[in-house]
Amino acid sequence: SPINEMHLYEFLSCVATAVENPLDRSNFIADVLSSSMRILESPEIQNSITSVEGLLSFFGISQAASNPASVTDPTFVKKVTKDFEMLFSSLNQLLSVGKRCNEAAKKRPNGGLPLQNLSANVDDSCNFPDEGPVSINELVINDPFVPLWPKILPTLLKVMDVTLRVWHPECQTSLLQNNIQRYAVAISDDEAFLAIKQDGSVKGVFGEGGTAGSIVSGIDRRDLNLAPRWSGWFNEARNTCFQLLGLMCMQRVIFSPELSH
Repeated sequence: SPINEMHLYEFLSCVATAVENPLDRSNFIADVLSSSMRILESPEIQNSITSVEGLLSFFGISQAASNPASVTDPTFVKKVTKDFEMLFSSLNQLLSVGKRCNEAAKKRPNGGLPLQNLSANVDDSCNFPDEGPVSINELVINDPFVPLWPKILPTLLKVMDVTLRVWHPECQTSLLQNNIQRYAVAISDDEAFLAIKQDGSVKGVFGEGGTAGSIVSGIDRRDLNLAPRWSGWFNEARNTCFQLLGLMCMQRVIFSPELSH
């Protein structure tokens, strides 16, 4: 299951921190994440994120216009859900491992900076000495995840761009005119739950008094119906991409020569 896979990836991230040789450590992380990288680089995923139309079709939203029954067709719902989980799980696994590698790098004696670039009189209160851009080949000494950023970034930016363009007026207006497709740009049950002040008596989105089934009346994402799932998928995709981009931006790798091309 995706949850068990996530625990496994986190465990392997911990194993990687015990590998002393930087090259071996980096190769280990690359091997651990090779499946996620292959999925993100696959033609199916790349084709789905090159345009808004491609993403809407990937989510099963486009098909709802010509065939409304498709959103409740068990075979189609399961296929579309599996495709989204494949995309989301890959991004989430990169985020999880990237975070753990970054935290481990900060705890190393040199504070996450390449040892050969530190002078003896560096002020410990400074985050980074003024030494200019540092190559990924040097940053990998502490963080085995950084060589993956040049491969991740193009796909990450595409997913962010195409997801946010769904809310551009020309696309949003078209979706809102359809009685089913309009739910793609609604808030999710989870967002609705967070927006409402809850006391301790409400046991989550699906608990008594929760918000499950409040957006698409009487239907929630546990049902074999795509309509209540779309808003949650967009929310998860946005949040994961923002967190991945934030993770990169808080590291020196964003200024590396390899990412400037």
